Amino acid sequence: MLSSLNPYNLREVKRGYEFTTDSGVEYEVYYLKSNFFDHIPEITVPILELQLAPIGEIPVGKSLLDSRIGDTVAKLVLDTVNGKNDVVIFICDCKDSREEQRWKKFNRWFARFDDGDVIKAEGMINAGSYIVYNGLFIHKEHSLRALVLSTFEELNNPELWKSPIS
Repeated sequence: MLSSLNPYNLREVKRGYEFTTDSGVEYEVYYLKSNFFDHIPEITVPILELQLAPIGEIPVGKSLLDSRIGDTVAKLVLDTVNGKNDVVIFICDCKDSREEQRWKKFNRWFARFDDGDVIKAEGMINAGSYIVYNGLFIHKEHSLRALVLSTFEELNNPELWKSPIS
């Protein structure tokens, strides 16, 4: 539940938000407009892709194990989706082969606030040498819920990714 979260204070910046953890690590969190659903003209609502990254180098000896990071991200996503218009997607970075650990952590973060108002869909795309873990958050009363969820499911269909796109 949202009331049990203990998020960091977000500072609004041009690109989105920033926050600093108790151990002094700075993060940026922001949304990019996703183009994954652009091929469906009926989906006219914002599809936002969540981005989260430390700012600069992590200071030596500083821990990234901090439950308040998850609380901060969960609150931001929940606040965004509870407007009942926006849809948020999350794609786990797979550049360093830690995508599965990120996926598990992300799922733990959002399990804490599940009050039934937000639907979370999960997807995995086998991209050959790695798996792209991804998720979508949409309010249960969103007017395009069924179309957005079915499109998300189609985008995660393994058949779509079997042959190279030309």
